[in-house]
Amino acid sequence: MGMDLSVKYYLKRTEKFSFAPLLGINYDKYDFYALSGNQLNYIPGIGAVLLPGDNQKSITYRQRFINPYIGIKIVYAPNSNWEMAWNLNGGFWGRVKAVDRHLERGSMETIERYKNMKYLSSNLLLKYHWNEALSLKAGVEIVKHFKNRKSTVVSTSDEGEVSTEKNIAGVKNQNISYSLGFEYKF
Repeated sequence: MGMDLSVKYYLKRTEKFSFAPLLGINYDKYDFYALSGNQLNYIPGIGAVLLPGDNQKSITYRQRFINPYIGIKIVYAPNSNWEMAWNLNGGFWGRVKAVDRHLERGSMETIERYKNMKYLSSNLLLKYHWNEALSLKAGVEIVKHFKNRKSTVVSTSDEGEVSTEKNIAGVKNQNISYSLGFEYKF
């Protein structure tokens, strides 16, 4: 899930072409989890013991990215039915929070925080206007949060002990998303 808020100022705007620099902020949220399965636990002196899994969530992992950015937007409309838009955004000021929880081990949790995360995104949108109110849209977006190892990590062990360490972990994320939909203007 994500959200983007931007402000643009058109430097050039005609019936067929527009160009605008952007200032904005982007929020991206990613959630992952693992289900517990059968495990072989090796106990010294006894050997392998089968621990049956219950197919419930055993590990959750969340990443939250907040990225201020600058960018450009270019729109080209060769005729009244077709429109193509392209954005390129980037920044060096992002913040990240990642939370790793091991649910079967009590309160075991790791919280990672990062500053000055580098961010780059680009999207391409193709729009066909059936009439003044209804349009068909297809798009692709590529997002990259570059690797950052400058972290503050707070870990809670399964016994409840809390420790804080610096620069021991790293985070990065990249993805491609596709969209297809309708736009209706009231």
